[in-house]
Amino acid sequence: MNQFIITSAVLGILSYILMDPKLAQSEFLRRKSSSRLLIGESTFIFLCFIPCLFWLPIFTLWIMGIAVSAGFFFHDRRLVHRIKAERIDQTSVYATNLPTAFVTCEKQPKIVLPADLEVVQKRWILVHELYHIRHNHHYLKLAFGLFRMLFWFNPGAYLLYSIGTEILEQRCNAAVEKELTPAERIEYQNLQRQLNASTNLFVLGFSDQKKRS
Repeated sequence: MNQFIITSAVLGILSYILMDPKLAQSEFLRRKSSSRLLIGESTFIFLCFIPCLFWLPIFTLWIMGIAVSAGFFFHDRRLVHRIKAERIDQTSVYATNLPTAFVTCEKQPKIVLPADLEVVQKRWILVHELYHIRHNHHYLKLAFGLFRMLFWFNPGAYLLYSIGTEILEQRCNAAVEKELTPAERIEYQNLQRQLNASTNLFVLGFSDQKKRS
């Protein structure tokens, strides 16, 4: 039993250490490579989870970890609901004085954006966030977060959450930039750098995940 536990733990650690840094920083968004990576990480996570079902001390520790993770989970949710924002014309769009833009990960998602933006900048943000909503990205991010909460002991779960969120953001950026001129793309990218992308579990922030220089 101990040998199995050690083997599973080693697999989980290797899934984190052996990750190619260039892959994580480049356009690894290519569907084949990203899909293989996510499937591989998920496999390692489940391998590390199996011993928890058979060894009471580890199972107890796992449940305690979930309880702590759940605390952070609901803390993020509470922070989102505390944001002061004014509804615009009875829509699901809200204006705030904060220098950030995002869509909430809820059953009825809300788009929050800075009140002092220019009209064209608001349009870019709305297109970006509406893409998230149309493709149910808010549900996907919550699923990544829940997965991370359940498998808190495995670094692969955090990597899976980070990679999954990055994929969602890059897909949105690609969809928006496809409709822009070269000059508008530069302005769009600059706008993303100006706004603070929230790391809150319950929002999808307006961010530039390509890490352009």
